[in-house]
Amino acid sequence: MRTLHGMCFDCVVEMEHELKKQGKFEEYERNRMKANAEGWLKRAEEDVSLLKQAYTKSSEVVQNADGDVETWHAKMSPEEFEDTVQKQFNEFKEQFLKNMDEKLSFVDKISYNKLKDQNNDKQDNTDS
Repeated sequence: MRTLHGMCFDCVVEMEHELKKQGKFEEYERNRMKANAEGWLKRAEEDVSLLKQAYTKSSEVVQNADGDVETWHAKMSPEEFEDTVQKQFNEFKEQFLKNMDEKLSFVDKISYNKLKDQNNDKQDNTDS
């Protein structure tokens, strides 16, 4: 917990409890989910970069059983990589972010309706 929040587990529980009492927990929760998703995408982008290096670089230090140096050519050119892997990753990333925004918007609507229902229930109880 200390690496994620900069505080111990008990302090995180206490902080989240205070946020719930103040009605700010759902916003905090959405921000945490969004930050986690963005962090995951950043690591995925680094992986794509490593793939590009591996797939587009020729290897000239390979020796066969006779001691001769062989050259292993790259599996694809940088242009082919951009047209296939990078393009597919960019499409995935765009769709992922769109889905995440839609899901968070849906959660916002549910939270709003839940809060609205709670307020209506309170009014009904005071009217009775």
